[in-house]
Amino acid sequence: MKEAVSITTDFDGSHGDPGRALRLLAENGVSHIMWCHEWNTDHLYSDRELAYLAGLLKQTGIRLLDIHGSDGGASGEISSWYSPCETYRESGVELVRNRLRMMAMLHGEGSLVMHVPFLRDTFTKEQIEGDYGANRKFDALRRSLDTLVPECQALGVPLALENMPEDNWVFLETILKEYPADAVGLCYDSGHGNISWSETPPIGLEKIEAHKERLFALHLHDNDGHGDQHQPPFFGTIDWERLIRIVDASPSCARPLNFELSYREPSGKGVTVEAWLRDSVERCRKVAALSTISR
Repeated sequence: MKEAVSITTDFDGSHGDPGRALRLLAENGVSHIMWCHEWNTDHLYSDRELAYLAGLLKQTGIRLLDIHGSDGGASGEISSWYSPCETYRESGVELVRNRLRMMAMLHGEGSLVMHVPFLRDTFTKEQIEGDYGANRKFDALRRSLDTLVPECQALGVPLALENMPEDNWVFLETILKEYPADAVGLCYDSGHGNISWSETPPIGLEKIEAHKERLFALHLHDNDGHGDQHQPPFFGTIDWERLIRIVDASPSCARPLNFELSYREPSGKGVTVEAWLRDSVERCRKVAALSTISR
């Protein structure tokens, strides 16, 4: 029996009609998706669009696992739920509400994944304390969480907050202490957790092992440690055996492993998207086969 896996919908682009992507995934036996279209825009899904997407899921037989909610722009120049500009922050909250509604209407089985502000040890004082610095963004995020957490609990849709490249996890660990475990957890991005642009080794696996009880969602992909490459497994340096042992020990592990892949160089060089996807799905299944958990 082939191992069940989930793949994000934006492997060949995050805008436009997702029909072709869903059909290709279904043809390769992919059972679940994480919705990643429009993850970085202020697009609001209408009832008509959601009905169309529900029809695509029914036609292909694919089930919705998670949704990657809209970041809306980390600079605060457009809608973002952690913008220090109150108008943009409120618009960002409406985007989160739109994706929560999308989860309900498309019968999502997992979490709403969201980007959050973060700290790097290499940040300057301006990057931390400036008008659009990390601290101001974090304060804005808390205001948004205070509003949205009761709504998430009422809907039964938890938020999974994603680690970022060279994130020192100070903000993430603070949030985990301050907000309830039934509403706020983590999305572990293995590519982000593997990146180090300095001489300091990456800390992703250590951190996710320490917080495995709050692991709600996964963005699994590979890289060489120097860039956010979104490559299929075994193209980079991630220790997949160790990562899967940690995931298996998480209370919420009994769900398909989700992979966030991009059809681009080096893995996509010189091949069609169809051939690339066939190879990528097999690589994802090899990772899933490392697990001792039935999914």
